[in-house]
Amino acid sequence: MRQMLVKSVVSMVFLMAMAALLTVPAPAMAASKMAVVNVESAVRDCKAGKKAIATLEGKKKEIEAEFNQMRKKIESLREELEKTAMVLKQEAKLAKQMELQRLARKFQERQRDARREFQEAEQLHMSPILRRMVQLIRQIGQDSGYDIIQDARTTVYFKTSADITAKVVAAYDKKYPK
Repeated sequence: MRQMLVKSVVSMVFLMAMAALLTVPAPAMAASKMAVVNVESAVRDCKAGKKAIATLEGKKKEIEAEFNQMRKKIESLREELEKTAMVLKQEAKLAKQMELQRLARKFQERQRDARREFQEAEQLHMSPILRRMVQLIRQIGQDSGYDIIQDARTTVYFKTSADITAKVVAAYDKKYPK
């Protein structure tokens, strides 16, 4: 029992010493030149990103219009079935129910396909921008003498003067004017 208590006290002292060491800033880190950039925002705000987003919004509207048309057709058939269910023969009623189920399955399949198509379109349009953006951020880091450039979204605290997102967007638009 006494031996376990000694081990736990030694472990506690060791952990406290490690915690104290970790809270002392390293001299090398104090002299580091650091910056942050919101990569997502930079991709979205550059001219190429805005153009890609507009293209994706257009595709999204087309898909939504198609879905609205399919929903209306399903709802119309459902209402027709509800109104005529009592007067239809069993065979006709069953045929309409099967048609309704077929349309509902087709709608769900189209939703899955549309999600996949949209993800592929997003990848097609946004990935090249992101890839070039990351290369440009590295180049800015090297040219400006930064030791570290972190994504602002994963940084707990930073001074606004450390945010170079606007600089990155301007450099991207200058380098890739399309």
